[in-house]
Amino acid sequence: MKEERFFYSKRKNQDAKINRALLISLAVCDLVTLLIIIVSFLQKYRTVTYVVGVVALMVGSIIISFIMYKRNNHAKSIRYFNLVVTTILTVIIGATFNNYYLRFMFIVPFIAALLFFDVKFSLITAIVLSVVNLVPILVRNSMGLYVDTQFLDNLTATLVIIVTMFFVTYMTKTVKCFMDDSLGKVEYQTEMQKNMMDDIVRVAAEVKAGTENAMELVQDLSESAGIAKNAVSDISDSTATTAESIQIQSEMTQNIHDNIVKTVDRSENIVQVAKKSSELNNHNMELMSQLKAHAEVLRTNNGQVAQSMRHLQENTADVKNITQTILQISSQTNLLALNASIESARAGEAGRGFAVVADQIRELSEKTRGETENISRILEALANNADETAVAVEKSVAISNEQDVMIANMAGRLGEMDKNVNELVSDISEIDGMIEQLQKANTQIVDNIMQLSAITQEVTASAEQAAQITEKNHSHAEEAHGLLEGVISVSQEMNKYISED
Repeated sequence: MKEERFFYSKRKNQDAKINRALLISLAVCDLVTLLIIIVSFLQKYRTVTYVVGVVALMVGSIIISFIMYKRNNHAKSIRYFNLVVTTILTVIIGATFNNYYLRFMFIVPFIAALLFFDVKFSLITAIVLSVVNLVPILVRNSMGLYVDTQFLDNLTATLVIIVTMFFVTYMTKTVKCFMDDSLGKVEYQTEMQKNMMDDIVRVAAEVKAGTENAMELVQDLSESAGIAKNAVSDISDSTATTAESIQIQSEMTQNIHDNIVKTVDRSENIVQVAKKSSELNNHNMELMSQLKAHAEVLRTNNGQVAQSMRHLQENTADVKNITQTILQISSQTNLLALNASIESARAGEAGRGFAVVADQIRELSEKTRGETENISRILEALANNADETAVAVEKSVAISNEQDVMIANMAGRLGEMDKNVNELVSDISEIDGMIEQLQKANTQIVDNIMQLSAITQEVTASAEQAAQITEKNHSHAEEAHGLLEGVISVSQEMNKYISED
């Protein structure tokens, strides 16, 4: 099975490995000690009981240690049990052997135990081993068992062992401090890295959220651009329709102008006929002074003429009413053109062309009004002339008693006058027809202007919609700017990790 990565980073795995090394070192020390004891037994220096007792102690301690290791390989009790066994063996070897090199052998488990970096255990071990090594030497010396320099050699070796153990203990403490600081720094850096990773994850989450919001805003902006495009297309279509309406309006206006010119010409004819009628009536007045005797006959004819003149006055009044209607239509056209100009001004750049057309319509309306007023003045003069003719007829009734010859002459002249009056009536009828056409043309103008007003309102609505969309896009742009500022602000939090060593 593949060993777990960083397996010995855990404390219990480290303790298990050190306990194993400790058991191996103790077994090696026991084996070397056993060989020395066997050699001394073969040389008759040790008894069987001694050998068996020491061997039993060594084997028993090794078996117990391995059992403890199998049950809990990282237990602290293993190191303390080995300390007890090592102490007992040190006492036995120190009491029964004079060879000081044997004392160095039992430092091996002590050195192995240093890997625990347990300063307390190392100090206890150093003190215990110092005592069990020093006491036997002093006891044997007091008993006189050393000869020559054996005491000095054992004492020196023991002191070297004691100094070595305490020095190693001090170094263990120092190394432990180094390791604690190093591990503390590693733990601190690990915590900092963990915090940094948490910040990175948080920043990544906020960047992701900000990106998603930005994408949604971009989508909204795209949709708004499509709506704005459609609005512009609608404005373009409306502009084309308005251009057609303007073309029709121009044609209608030209027709109105032509009809007005014809009306002026007819009005001049009416004036000429009225002048001829006036001259004839003057001549008739001279004849009527001579035909006074025949007044009764002429009265009847003159009554008919008077009735015709009344009809002419009525027709003239009707024409005046029509001209008044035309004036009202012209005023309404002028008002509609003004409204169209106002609506075009509201539409902005898209309605500038409409304002020019509306001004032209208003000018044409003013011209129509002026020409219609001229017609009204002409008709007023015509009515006055008709009144004067009626007065003249009434005077002719007073002198209607002329002679038959004069009556005949008067009848001929009155026939000619009747003919002129008929021409006048015909002209007036034609004027009425042209005025009717003028009214229809003005009606078409009103309809076109109404259509122009509706289109202008549509353009205004499209412009308002475009303005709202623009405002919405501006709001989205500001929101996107805020989100980007938030992302930048969060990203700046990473700067504190850049300066870390």
